[in-house]
Amino acid sequence: MDLLAENWIYLPAFVVVITVLVFVHEYGHYKIARLCGVKVDVFSIGFGKELFGWYDKNGCRWRISAIPFGGYVKFFGDAGVASNAREEDELNALSAEEKAVSFHHKKLWQRAAVVFAGPAANYLFAIVALCILYLTLGQAHTPAVVNEIVPQSAAEEAGLLPGDRITALDGEEISSFEELRQKVVVGLDEPILLDVNRGGELLELTITPKVVEFKDGSGNVQKIGQIGIRSTQREFREHGLGSALISAADQTWFVTTATLKGAWQMITAPATPPN
Repeated sequence: MDLLAENWIYLPAFVVVITVLVFVHEYGHYKIARLCGVKVDVFSIGFGKELFGWYDKNGCRWRISAIPFGGYVKFFGDAGVASNAREEDELNALSAEEKAVSFHHKKLWQRAAVVFAGPAANYLFAIVALCILYLTLGQAHTPAVVNEIVPQSAAEEAGLLPGDRITALDGEEISSFEELRQKVVVGLDEPILLDVNRGGELLELTITPKVVEFKDGSGNVQKIGQIGIRSTQREFREHGLGSALISAADQTWFVTTATLKGAWQMITAPATPPN
């Protein structure tokens, strides 16, 4: 009961975050729909009973609803908030003027663009948010310097030693362990060529990460690559606009690929026999 009470303090923050994400997502649908000439009847943040709202100059009802866990955009020609079409005879009965602004009478590429615009807006928002964070606070990272080697790990087998600085992965320069971790987590047990600076001496070492299985919070078995390096150092890297955008896009892409790879593992993993 105490744990539940403690977690209630995070609810307002969760509502704010989910509201922002929903607004960005639905605004992506809304904006591209308007550019494609689709009439939007309703733009709702939340579901259920309307708390308050207003009409814009295009006749769209902007509303804030009672249940703040989601939202929707309802286009002209929709039968409901899920953008399901009206019955075919109803759609055919629309006038020429109404068909011109109906979502379901638009060309396939226009309808596809409207549908794709929601997740695309969220994706771009993630990059912009990270970019602003990196510009204002800097990007936290761990320098690519080995502090400790885990016994019997891939790092020990490859010949890495405490104090080694890893400068490149497969010929691409790096400056942080986060970049190494991204390569290892997504690549699983794919061999990696490391460029290492050991007290001024430049070395090339090949390391093959070991695949480790663990169960996530839902009980699904996940696989990740591990090399067995520990570091306690922490630094903040300052960015200009260009480098902040590149780093933000790179981080967003990593999270995307790692998430997709984890989802694929859950789909393809063999079923665990009951105990």
